[in-house]
Amino acid sequence: MGELAISRAIGNAEFKDENLKLVIADPEIQSDLLRDEDEFAVIACDGVFDVLSSDECVQFVRQHLKQHGDPRKAAEALVRHAIDDLRSRDNVTALIITFH
Repeated sequence: MGELAISRAIGNAEFKDENLKLVIADPEIQSDLLRDEDEFAVIACDGVFDVLSSDECVQFVRQHLKQHGDPRKAAEALVRHAIDDLRSRDNVTALIITFH
């Protein structure tokens, strides 16, 4: 609608009207047990997943972690890939947490 920016968590009360439900402040929470074979977790906003499937994201991150083992560099590469190569037009943020 051309009016909503990054202030989803605070501000823009008119978008949080109980009847409209255009924006919600309730987090999506999921818990799971880690297994020995789990390598990393990717936490990213919709700007990443608008242009990459979950599988593509995992493959991309795995490749970069194998190259240099640095989760920060892998997250930066993922963000750059989404913006520069795939032309994501939404907010693009990523965090990678390695387990080993």
